[in-house]
Amino acid sequence: MTSREALAIGTDTKPPVLFRGEYEQLKDRFLNFIERQELGDFIKQSLEEGLMETKYREPAEGTKEERLAVTYEELTGDNKLRAKADRLAKSSIIQGIPNEIYLKIDSYKASGKQMWDQLEKMMMGSKIGNQLKISNCLHNFEKFKGRTGETLEGTYDRFVTLLNELSKNKVNKS
Repeated sequence: MTSREALAIGTDTKPPVLFRGEYEQLKDRFLNFIERQELGDFIKQSLEEGLMETKYREPAEGTKEERLAVTYEELTGDNKLRAKADRLAKSSIIQGIPNEIYLKIDSYKASGKQMWDQLEKMMMGSKIGNQLKISNCLHNFEKFKGRTGETLEGTYDRFVTLLNELSKNKVNKS
């Protein structure tokens, strides 16, 4: 296994790394990585729903104090775990993307969900681009044939790769 492959797979403590053109693989590996984490369900919830709604502390009666946001230390139970998961979601994404992509994502005040959505939009492209990719895959499928001098294994690998690409784009061919 090359070091690039090892980075793409990740470990139990380090998220997988994104390489250009491999977003779909990263997405599956990243969600698998998240599920193995201690707060996996909360992190996944954070990526799907965004930041936890801010809790407020009501001022003491008879004072002119304004409503204040509850600090992390004041949170309890699931609220505290969810707040921690919100930070872990963003941190995990940042660790798994290269600097060139990180610089293109507005990460300063973005939540993990916002970063995840921006990353997906950047990597998946526009609907027109996706339709073009699907059209090319269908054309390649219909015109598929072995190449002169190519081994049966090589032909099979190319064909399986093409079928997987169609499957990722929700096009079923048999």
